Amino acid sequence: MPSSQPAQVHPSFVNIKVPPSHPGRLQNGTVPTSEEVASGVGPSQQHNTWGDVEQFFGRFDDQQRAAIQRERSKRMEEQKKMFADRKLCLVLDLDHTLLNSAKFSEIEPVHDEMLRKKEEQDRDKPYRHLFRFPHMGMWTKLRPGIWNFLEKASKLYELHLYTMGNKLYATEMAKLLDPKGVLFNGRVISKGDDGDNVDGDPKSKDLEGVLGMESAVVIIDDSIRVWPHNKHNLIVVERYIYFPCSRRQFGLPGPSLLEIDHDERPEDGTLASSLA
Repeated sequence: MPSSQPAQVHPSFVNIKVPPSHPGRLQNGTVPTSEEVASGVGPSQQHNTWGDVEQFFGRFDDQQRAAIQRERSKRMEEQKKMFADRKLCLVLDLDHTLLNSAKFSEIEPVHDEMLRKKEEQDRDKPYRHLFRFPHMGMWTKLRPGIWNFLEKASKLYELHLYTMGNKLYATEMAKLLDPKGVLFNGRVISKGDDGDNVDGDPKSKDLEGVLGMESAVVIIDDSIRVWPHNKHNLIVVERYIYFPCSRRQFGLPGPSLLEIDHDERPEDGTLASSLA
């Protein structure tokens, strides 16, 4: 017998879906502009979209309906702001998309010596790509082309950073990529357990921490598996693996980029072509 009690729901877990035919979706691998999305969301279409949501409100009590309405209003306001700035929302995965990190304990002595020499050479460059974090016991190698990519992307999108690592790791990487705090402006999502600095558990990702409607969000990640509910928003890029231990973790044969002293080309590598 159906229960007469209203369904239990937390507002932060409400994921209001937009029909796949919505013009904000990625179509055939192309990324829509804010004008294309905005032109397809007239008052009548917004009414129809939200009309579908209203049908479900009968399942909830007054307090729950109010919470859902607040969440919906907050997301719509954020989307209006992005459209006013002629921008969409870009969610950037961190590990193996923008960079590769490895713990000291995972680095063999011969490779640690190579990294220290490279770090010494890298210090004199205006835009560094190799960093050593003693307080976290970790090396981080940025993907070639990242600085131009972030500059270009910030003019087209509102940027969000997403990592399965813990809060400390997320904060350090955000400071590394955005020392002035103007690119991400606090829009950093960390999903990992505090016990694991880097990758965390292989849990699925969602857009819960991203304001704005799902139809106005583009995601760049090296894995499709972790986005089971947002595949239409996803641009999958080649996984960036610089350290030998990272190749082993993914079961890949052959030497790493570090071992062969080679790397992607910044001018036409993965990041340079992802927004082309």
